[in-house]
Amino acid sequence: MAIALASCGGGADDPVPGTQGGVGQVVSLNGDGAPNSADGGRDGRGSGGGSGGAAATGGSGGRSVGAGGAIGGASGAGGRGGGVGGGGGTGGAGGSGPTDDPCTACEKAKCSHPAGLTADKTDNYAELVGAYEVCFLGTGWPSAQADPANFCVGQGETAVVAMNGPEMGTAKTTLCQDLLKCVHETSCNGGPDIDNQPQCYCGAGVSIQTCSSTTFTPTGACVAQVAGALEATVFSNSEGYFGDVCLANGAAFFLYDLCDTNCCETACGLSPSGFEDPTFCNMPGSGGTSGSGGTFGSAGTTGTGTGGRGAAGSSGTGGSTHGGGTSGSGGVSGAGGSRGAAGSGGSSGGAAGSSGGSANAVLQNVHFDTNVVSWMPGLGVTLTRSPNDAAGSAQSGSLDLFLSGGDLTIATQASAAQCLSVTAGATYNLGVTILIPGQTASQGGLGLWYYPSSDCSGAIAGVFSSPSSTTAAWQRVSATAQIPAGVQSAAVRVVVLKPYGQQTAEALFDDVLVQHQ
Repeated sequence: MAIALASCGGGADDPVPGTQGGVGQVVSLNGDGAPNSADGGRDGRGSGGGSGGAAATGGSGGRSVGAGGAIGGASGAGGRGGGVGGGGGTGGAGGSGPTDDPCTACEKAKCSHPAGLTADKTDNYAELVGAYEVCFLGTGWPSAQADPANFCVGQGETAVVAMNGPEMGTAKTTLCQDLLKCVHETSCNGGPDIDNQPQCYCGAGVSIQTCSSTTFTPTGACVAQVAGALEATVFSNSEGYFGDVCLANGAAFFLYDLCDTNCCETACGLSPSGFEDPTFCNMPGSGGTSGSGGTFGSAGTTGTGTGGRGAAGSSGTGGSTHGGGTSGSGGVSGAGGSRGAAGSGGSSGGAAGSSGGSANAVLQNVHFDTNVVSWMPGLGVTLTRSPNDAAGSAQSGSLDLFLSGGDLTIATQASAAQCLSVTAGATYNLGVTILIPGQTASQGGLGLWYYPSSDCSGAIAGVFSSPSSTTAAWQRVSATAQIPAGVQSAAVRVVVLKPYGQQTAEALFDDVLVQHQ
């Protein structure tokens, strides 16, 4: 739900410069002093140094934010976007402020350069880069990664300080972090639900209509923090600004929804939902260099994985010498000799092939002949069996994954998953046949979430994603993945991406393959 502000007079307390609001009732916020009053009692906010440069010192009694090393050091070896081989992450000049709390430290370490970031400057990953700059860097909106025309609702919003409201002149980094801290301490929004965010100002259970009344006094737990971050002294029920990530208010809530709930649940005191999407977290690269000044490393941002694509499977070649069996044709790729008529020696060939592993036999219901059991739907997802079969068989079908009622303002992944035991260091062949019905911009694919546990519980150790399909005809998508060290299980996920500006997404999946080479 988008909540907005109306401009009421064109003065210093207008919500956004040069923006005219609509007609409606307004209610004054409780200010905490003159907009430009000296705030010497607030602490300087220089952060600990990092690998890319020296931290800025705190302001002279004011609210300066460490803009250099505050990020680089948090990522460890490789700097912000750096990979395993990157330099840095080994120290730097200390800042003048207090040590980051665990939640802030995690946000800095995991949310500056998401693994899903591409050249698309209008998607969720680009928006996270922009929100991160507003909340932690204060170096100016990152137009090279995020299009300000797409994310900034009003004019002049890319300034590094609040241009209006009760905290005019205060660094947005300070306002954003203050609001994030209040949200975490009070749980005023009730969790990652954008419809409940205004509760932090209005109060629990208070409707927008009531909150916008001229006679209403806001009762939210973070009234002052929202007022400052929203850059306004009035609150109205018009469209536009509450979710604006170019303002500290929108940046704070976006970081909460995309960074904290997917990457920093434990550090930020949140309860795991089971639907986390770690593609919003920074991922280690392979051989990148440290980020310049601790900002965005230019290499190794997504990583290529160790081992890459293994050689085509030569497993299952056993049995070629058994009793007349002609090279055990059924043993290829470890599938066993049962697939081919190899003669009397074929069964021995199949046994040798199975020694390479038979993980696909463990994955249940991969052809969806009669139902969709064994597959767990993600949040907001409906799973049904479709008679539309990839091979056109009237005796089989496919899994129909449908997401409805999505938020138009964000891109979202929807999935169905099944847990599978895997072998660390082994290479697996992956495949799925996908159909995207109708004229939509959705994308479908297959992915793995890695876990150190044996049952896909606990923290996620990494992710793997296959290429995607966008066609309205059945298309086979294949990939090869090497399981990282220390991993015992993987959540096999069939995934559809709901793009920005679309409320629903749908994809059909058939013939799911996850097989040890």
